[in-house]
Amino acid sequence: MTLLREGSGQEIVTAICEASRALVFISVPWSAPERSARQVLHAAVAQLERTYPALSLACFRLEVDGDAASLEWLSSLGQSSLANAGAGSVLWLTSGRMLSVEITANALGVEGIVSKSLSLWDGPDKTP
Repeated sequence: MTLLREGSGQEIVTAICEASRALVFISVPWSAPERSARQVLHAAVAQLERTYPALSLACFRLEVDGDAASLEWLSSLGQSSLANAGAGSVLWLTSGRMLSVEITANALGVEGIVSKSLSLWDGPDKTP
């Protein structure tokens, strides 16, 4: 079952890095586009949970605003600009290794996030 874990700090960053398949939404409190993208994320996670539970996808909403651990982790991926963009960016990772990034969930929409997740992992039997 897919679960959306929300928060900031080293504990959630560690959980993201340890997940075999992670979908990570970059969240900030000050952005209107991010709030819209967050709704897209919630709908996509619900659809993945309902339709593809065997995908075993860990989903996170990482609150990066002023959080040193989150900002350091984004920087280690070469994605530090996502924190300032405030666009509701989405990252797909396998065991801490970034597979793909989308600047805003709004660009893909619900179906696009689901489709991209499936294309990256091609179901529960594809090895991470």
